[in-house]
Amino acid sequence: VVRQFLDYARPFELDLRPEHLNAIVTHVITVVRASRVPDSIELTADLAGDLPMMPVDTTRLSQVLLNLLQNAIQAMPDGGLLTVETRKTRDRHGEFVAEVTIRDTGHGIDEEAMEKLFIPFFTTKQSGTGLGLSICQRIVQAHGGDLDVQSVVDFGASFIVRLPLPELTEERIEEAAK
Repeated sequence: VVRQFLDYARPFELDLRPEHLNAIVTHVITVVRASRVPDSIELTADLAGDLPMMPVDTTRLSQVLLNLLQNAIQAMPDGGLLTVETRKTRDRHGEFVAEVTIRDTGHGIDEEAMEKLFIPFFTTKQSGTGLGLSICQRIVQAHGGDLDVQSVVDFGASFIVRLPLPELTEERIEEAAK
């Protein structure tokens, strides 16, 4: 708890290096599978092939994805489908972003919990510290991105990490529009 609180409270700098987002996602999925995903949970990945290299802090972004995947697994005690998807899209301002969506078919998040989800120390878990999602949000925001959540009670939740893509040349913009 103390380590997590210090991670949340202390200022940090990102170690940004060009990386393929799909490589990070694939590595994190491999780590999660190695930590024994219950047999009742099917973990699938649908990774876009058109994502360019982008400046990210691999360690911190891996921490975000690992936390989100672990939360999704815990949200499905009776099993279900866990999907990880990447894609290139435009945000609400028309800027190109890379999205990583982690979608589960678990119990979902009720309206009251949704309002408090990213508040430090708020948790719905018996053994949770309530800092995981706060730290994830902070890391994503430090990358210039945002972390969004959508949920329907009894049908699951989706956590969407949006990260800005490097500026695209005119040629690549035309190609992306096709």
